[in-house]
Amino acid sequence: MQSRRICRRRSSKSRNESISAPDADAVLARMTKLSERGLSLSLKSRHLVMLATLSAIGLPEHVESAVKAALRDGLTPAEVKEAFYQTTPYVGFARVSSVLKPVNKALSESGVKLPIPSQGTVTDETRFAEGFKVQSGIFGDAIRRMHETAPESQKALLVRDLTGWCFGDYYTRKALDLRERELITFLAIVALGGCEAQVRAHVNGNVTVGALKQPLIDALEVGLPFLGFPRTLNALAVVNDVLKA
Repeated sequence: MQSRRICRRRSSKSRNESISAPDADAVLARMTKLSERGLSLSLKSRHLVMLATLSAIGLPEHVESAVKAALRDGLTPAEVKEAFYQTTPYVGFARVSSVLKPVNKALSESGVKLPIPSQGTVTDETRFAEGFKVQSGIFGDAIRRMHETAPESQKALLVRDLTGWCFGDYYTRKALDLRERELITFLAIVALGGCEAQVRAHVNGNVTVGALKQPLIDALEVGLPFLGFPRTLNALAVVNDVLKA
């Protein structure tokens, strides 16, 4: 009987230790203190980077507090939602869907009436043409050439979906501007890991819409606690290679 009580106490202690991790929590709190990280970015951009990173990795347990912090610092509900939506074509619906429930919970508990108004601006008939305008505006004539030279068997991916979905359905939405959307896209791709070719493309895309080198580095600093060092350093190497000056 005494042995069973000891086992139960040990089991209870083990469960409590697995639930409470004050040392880890203290480190995380320090590493995610946005008032001290990524200082070349506006506070709004720092929040957008943090929300995009959580969305791209798929970390619902951290989303609620991050959303409430963003709202307290002045982001609108639409800006918050768009930070998550913008990551979708890069990381897929599964990861984004996993975090939308805590997003909505945080918004509701902060007094936001849901659903918020749609930020969409295109229709099924206009999404491709509008997406092409935005995409070619960022990446230039290479987009037209890609449309013309893509093998017929690959045009559904490289033309229809890349232009219509990534750009037509998302970059044309309201609440965030192109610079903010490109920054979110950059972080979403970095979060995947192993996508350095696409990171390179969107470093260039960020520069086209007006970004400088230091804000891209600072965005990595903001995302680092959840990205980890290998993905962060790989992305930093790309930034340094593209923007050598």
